[in-house]
Amino acid sequence: MIGIEFKIPNVWGTVLNEILEGIKLEDFIFKLGYEEVFLRNNEFLFNKDIYSGLEFKDLIKSNKYYPIFLTLKLYDKNTDYDDNIKNYDDFLNSNCKLILNITDCEYVEVYSKDIKYLNIIKENALKYNFSNIVDINKKENIKFF
Repeated sequence: MIGIEFKIPNVWGTVLNEILEGIKLEDFIFKLGYEEVFLRNNEFLFNKDIYSGLEFKDLIKSNKYYPIFLTLKLYDKNTDYDDNIKNYDDFLNSNCKLILNITDCEYVEVYSKDIKYLNIIKENALKYNFSNIVDINKKENIKFF
């Protein structure tokens, strides 16, 4: 398995926390790409492009938000991070450990070099009753890049 896709409920909540539950977020740096994740007051949840794991964890647990679009890249906190990932091969050759993409409020794709993270996310998808859960096993089935 190289990735997983599923559908999340189109509601206000803490869905990023639900998706990433069980992953030690403190070990990562979070780099945001294109994002539209709103708080109830119509402010953006994220106000910068890079977060420490603790900052990110606090944001996604302590706020109710509505994700419309989001591209999120996770890097080990002691490595360089770049934004020059244009395709799956670039991802494999980068320091990025995991990419999470949300489109149109509901559609989630996650790609990781480490299957343990995909298994955790798949368990979370089942636990939180996300729908249309599909393993991505071949490069030909990748939609995000």
